[in-house]
Amino acid sequence: MCVSRIVRLVALACVGFATPAVAPAQVPTGADFLPVVQGGPRDVAQPQQVAVKGKVVSAASAQDAVNAAVAENVKGLKTSDTPEMGAKMVTFPSGVGFVATGVATYRTVENPTLTRITKRKAYVIAFIKAKKNLAEILGGLSNEGKETVREALVNINLPKEEMTNISTESQESLKQVVNMMLKGFVIYEVKDDTSQNTVYVSIASTNKTCGMLARPAPNAIEADSLRNGLDQVIAEVRSGLVPPVGGRIVMMRSTDETAFVGFGSAVVRTRHQPGSTSQTQSGCPEDGRNAGQGRPVRPNHW
Repeated sequence: MCVSRIVRLVALACVGFATPAVAPAQVPTGADFLPVVQGGPRDVAQPQQVAVKGKVVSAASAQDAVNAAVAENVKGLKTSDTPEMGAKMVTFPSGVGFVATGVATYRTVENPTLTRITKRKAYVIAFIKAKKNLAEILGGLSNEGKETVREALVNINLPKEEMTNISTESQESLKQVVNMMLKGFVIYEVKDDTSQNTVYVSIASTNKTCGMLARPAPNAIEADSLRNGLDQVIAEVRSGLVPPVGGRIVMMRSTDETAFVGFGSAVVRTRHQPGSTSQTQSGCPEDGRNAGQGRPVRPNHW
């Protein structure tokens, strides 16, 4: 009997929700993109190549297509918070994908700690709405649209059982395509519009991301490598998109290993010391110095 190797990893972080740290940027290829939360560019490099037709955004690269779709989603959500305004299909020379954005507002009060707490809740709500909008646009695809996505997925590296399910034209394979796109999203951008007390969370799912990871359950990620799985967990935690304390299971497709990742975070609290004009900050009790500086503590590199 073959027994999977199990790798137990614990990531303990004291996160002060100020400016999140990001991984060093890498140069994406025409078939790839680097999420903004990981240091990718937010601007469209070739705006003259972007075309928007209804719910479909086309561009010369995946990066430009996703950036343009995020901009369209945000512009639409400023006038109407509906799934129709919060999701777009993207097409580019090497494939297709979907971009969904969720929005939520928060209150600004005199107590900075309360403001941080309400903002944190807004991030979680916006993330949930983004996932809902992704499900809405995928559920509304015509058979022709599903077939376009199926053809794009056939040409990428997928687990053998999933490749078998989508390799032929059938109603069942089209249903499988929708499920794969729904589970294969990555966190793309988290934006705080302080002038409007509004946060936007955007997620992206393409034929590329479906080959890299899947989310079989809310607290589980199946990835082609440990690095890709951990990148998603860290992006969610640092951006404040998950509950303050929890854990994730990361399963590696290629090596049949499993990693258990635990995390904890706390809002940086600001208070006035009696008899002092300066403000002091406190965060996680285990590491008040780092939390007091309002900076996230980076988990160890694996």
